Amino acid sequence: MKKLSLLIASTMLSATALAADFDLPPLKDQAQMFVVGTVEIDGVSYQKLSHSQLVNDAQIATRSLKASQGLFAGDMVKKGKLSYVERVSGSFLISGKNSAELKQAAQAHGLTVKYTVSNKAIVLAPEGKELTAILNALKSDSRINVAKLERVSQRMQPE
Repeated sequence: MKKLSLLIASTMLSATALAADFDLPPLKDQAQMFVVGTVEIDGVSYQKLSHSQLVNDAQIATRSLKASQGLFAGDMVKKGKLSYVERVSGSFLISGKNSAELKQAAQAHGLTVKYTVSNKAIVLAPEGKELTAILNALKSDSRINVAKLERVSQRMQPE
């Protein structure tokens, strides 16, 4: 019994020493991401990310100005250090009384209807529009019960 426990302990120690010798590559999404600002979505503060690193003070000022201008389709966000990186798609899920009212509401806000079923619809914002302003406008519309901004993560993808 002593030999078995000694064998198990030595195997565990050698495995941890071997694992410490290898440098594991960073996760694909978070390998080259840099925080460029914060943005609030549904009352939750997210960090806005970029792939490129800042090089000088002029780029820092330009990047912070762009980050403070809002949230656009294609932007990448995450909640904190341990959360997944999510890409903002520019689509919204909206729910209301019926599909006819949802189509009218989408048209009133300048959105394109991609898909409707029963009392739910997926709508797409025009390219280059600020998404948090559209989200707030959709939430304040009396024809819409629920409005959510789509954020796509690779949470379910194999690594």
